[in-house]
Amino acid sequence: MTSTPLAGVRAGFRNLLKQYAGFFIVSGTGLVIAVGLLWLLVHLVHLPVGWANAIADTSAATFVFLVSRQRIFDGAGGHDGLKYLAWLAWQAVHIMLISLALAWLTSTFGPRLYDITSGSPETLLKIAITPFTMTLNFVVARLLLHSGNAKENP
Repeated sequence: MTSTPLAGVRAGFRNLLKQYAGFFIVSGTGLVIAVGLLWLLVHLVHLPVGWANAIADTSAATFVFLVSRQRIFDGAGGHDGLKYLAWLAWQAVHIMLISLALAWLTSTFGPRLYDITSGSPETLLKIAITPFTMTLNFVVARLLLHSGNAKENP
């Protein structure tokens, strides 16, 4: 049986989908960490939503990077501290923008959502923006972890 160029494309696409699904699961765990910390920091520590989200997301982003590098991207990037620092720099910008957006969404829509969310509109709004943030993080993680590797994954 002769292999066609299309077979290679299919295999690469399957690998990409497998990585995305795995990243989605790891990011889902990160989301549980982020939402749990967000709730604790807002309701028990009484931090403003923006600051609480920044702390929660930084913790979750570190978890996602470390687990994804090993489990999803097969150790790509090795123990390259520069890639981790680049990831943290990306997350700093990303988290700041998402935290500002979440604070704005909460102040704008929170009063209307307060009763239906049992007093936690920030939690519902965070979950609502998550598919966008997860996909963006997958693209950045994949590009970052595979940059400069001799053996590139399709």
